[in-house]
Amino acid sequence: MQKIASAYYIDYAPKKLPDIPVDPKDDCLSWEKKLCHLDDYLKTSSIGAGDDFLYIGITDKAYKGYLSLYSKRSKKIMTAKRLVDDMYLKGNVITVTGKRIPHNMDGNDIIWEIKPRILMKGYQRLSATDRETLQQKYPAWDQICSSLKEDDNPVLFRIKVKDF
Repeated sequence: MQKIASAYYIDYAPKKLPDIPVDPKDDCLSWEKKLCHLDDYLKTSSIGAGDDFLYIGITDKAYKGYLSLYSKRSKKIMTAKRLVDDMYLKGNVITVTGKRIPHNMDGNDIIWEIKPRILMKGYQRLSATDRETLQQKYPAWDQICSSLKEDDNPVLFRIKVKDF
């Protein structure tokens, strides 16, 4: 009797990497072995297993970075080239690149160090009303963003992953 496993492809538009058998019990080492067989694969920047998600940060041979999450609940894979802030610096975009890929998870949260320049741009783009709202709702966050300088150390982000 043969074991049947679900298979999904990871969509890194404009390319799709071949079907990868996904087992919710997979750990980081088994994912690394599966990814090594892909044609366009260069390296895995990070792999993590959270409570509800498997996380994969990958760089292809064109040195483009990708962030993929596999939901253990819905059995779907979501791939991102950029993350958009919908809470603090609304609309601020953090682009995933070969050098800018998150490397850790804590539970279901992605832990990502972000360069001050990215946060400074997002803060400067806020309208006066949005800045006032940020000051009232999240004064500590406003204080950090308003005092950042380009040569400061990176800011450690905890990104809540919404189920999909």
